[in-house]
Amino acid sequence: MNNFSKIKNLVKSTLNRVTHKYVDNSVNISIKTSKNIDILRFLMVLNKKQSFIFFN
Repeated sequence: MNNFSKIKNLVKSTLNRVTHKYVDNSVNISIKTSKNIDILRFLMVLNKKQSFIFFN
């Protein structure tokens, strides 16, 4: 398993544990884990401790 797969699985498992609703400009966005998302941007958002704000 390469690093990208490990990161992807980690993000998927994290998303399964937390709410699937994120706020972008006060609009709720439902994110499905099966969908392709920008992994690096998602991790950057988490690193900024803004885990409930996801910029699409």
